[in-house]
Amino acid sequence: MRRRDARTVLAALTIERLNQDIFTCVELLHRENQTHLSLAGVEEIVVPDEYAGKILATASRNRGVVAVLDELLTSDLGNNIYKAPAPVEWFGKDVGWVMQRIKGEHDALFISLERSGSKGDKPRVLVNPPLQEKVEKGDYLIFLARSLPGSLN
Repeated sequence: MRRRDARTVLAALTIERLNQDIFTCVELLHRENQTHLSLAGVEEIVVPDEYAGKILATASRNRGVVAVLDELLTSDLGNNIYKAPAPVEWFGKDVGWVMQRIKGEHDALFISLERSGSKGDKPRVLVNPPLQEKVEKGDYLIFLARSLPGSLN
């Protein structure tokens, strides 16, 4: 384990040991160090170099995509990614219906569902789920918008 990741792992383990209810998000240089953090209860692990590689590969195959990624990945340009609990009246509705509703009522673009796992399990994220997938109690909607719609926060 390299020095920087070792310090990050040590700090995260200390935080989780002091209070397991704290939401912890850490940055690692190397994904192989993720195991220690997952076992300790760290909720989110970010490995920027992996993302950079994928961005470069995508940009080399798809001219013009960087402008879209700039908007998605920077907070000072246009649209941002938001997450909100699914409204109770949307439970049982399919994703196709949700997509139309979010776009029509909030001018937002639906991206994914976050579904709670079993007690203690990490939530599952369903990116671009099938149109027939049903929204369930406890689901969160993840979408792209210029601002967080008031009725979805």
